Amino acid sequence: MFKGNSLVLVFSILMLIFLIFLSDIPPLVQVLLSLLAIAFLFPDFRDKVLKHKMRKVRVALLTSTTFSIGLLFSSLPMVGAEAFSFLTFISFLVVLLYSLLGNLVIGLPVSILADYLSEKTNRFRVVVSAIIHLGFGFATFFIAQGLFLGASICSALFFIWDEVTRRKVEKKERAMTSSF
Repeated sequence: MFKGNSLVLVFSILMLIFLIFLSDIPPLVQVLLSLLAIAFLFPDFRDKVLKHKMRKVRVALLTSTTFSIGLLFSSLPMVGAEAFSFLTFISFLVVLLYSLLGNLVIGLPVSILADYLSEKTNRFRVVVSAIIHLGFGFATFFIAQGLFLGASICSALFFIWDEVTRRKVEKKERAMTSSF
């Protein structure tokens, strides 16, 4: 199939797609999850996701956590701090789950695309990456207006966390090469 794929990987992805379409999740989410699974058939995509101890996956998790905590604290003045209850905690977990799903299914491939396109322009890499990240977040307005604000905030957070973790990795790599 694609260079560097084993039969086990292809079979595993096909089984995952089969399970996704057997589930009760909405059809749009099924398609997006299936596309993400298919993306793992491409060695370049796998390399980018798994590079530097799965940095991009950690960025997606950090983005979702930051967004969920921010949303939780921004809603506390409306309901009152004493109203923090089990229901609030469940709401936090639901927001975390959905934002993580969105960040993994949409944010991760967009970030990989942003890396690919911005690496071509060394001088303006950060600007190009920011435009791509934020552009896809703002494009949500045309797809699902109800998710526009959350997707835009998550795209900005994803960009910020991606740059922070990238600089940490680059700093470590420079320290490793200068020590030899």
